[in-house]
Amino acid sequence: MEFNFLENITPYKNLFEYQLYKYDDEIQIGKEDTFLANIQVVIVELNEVFKNRKSDVSFKNKAFVIVDDCKISFDEVFANSIKRFVFNELAEFEIEESEIQVYNS
Repeated sequence: MEFNFLENITPYKNLFEYQLYKYDDEIQIGKEDTFLANIQVVIVELNEVFKNRKSDVSFKNKAFVIVDDCKISFDEVFANSIKRFVFNELAEFEIEESEIQVYNS
């Protein structure tokens, strides 16, 4: 599932908020019947001390996604679509898709 989206600017570092809409060739942001959910993405970045450390434990950046005001069924397909969206949209944080956790509030 692909999304049209609006990013809400926040004053906090590593916190991103989006309004997700059904993907369509014609962008109709704000239209009630195309609205899917609001999401908040919190990025947990690895401390510099651990980035170059050689150890048995592999430390990675993580993302936690909170889905709010969901207008469709929150299922595995929708959660995986959100993971892909976050993975693509926030690629600069180098987060693996397996390190993105999605929660429905």
